[in-house]
Amino acid sequence: MPEEGTAFLSPEALVIFPLAIILDLVGIVLVIFALDDFFITDVIGFATIGAWSFFRSQIKGKEPEVEISSIGEKRGTIKEVKQTKKAGKAAKWGKRLKFLELIPYVGALPFWTVSVYFELKS
Repeated sequence: MPEEGTAFLSPEALVIFPLAIILDLVGIVLVIFALDDFFITDVIGFATIGAWSFFRSQIKGKEPEVEISSIGEKRGTIKEVKQTKKAGKAAKWGKRLKFLELIPYVGALPFWTVSVYFELKS
């Protein structure tokens, strides 16, 4: 498991996180001025952030949570196993938050940014 905070400095985070912030800011500005984006920001968000999240979960799903040596002894500590389970729960919440973007006026809340944050945290 990478050190705390290093995931937010990875190349994928430096590309996706600002994109999520921009999408959320555009949504907030449009709601303030009572304009409708006709789901354009949602399509852009699901095409980029949703695809990134999906492919990232496919890659992460193939990694073992705890390595087992040839003797049968566990190499991971109980704390590491609990952290991976907690991170998995955060990633699930991040995936659920994306779909709240489709609800009119509720989608103006920063769900893209929170979703990316939870995905990077896991």
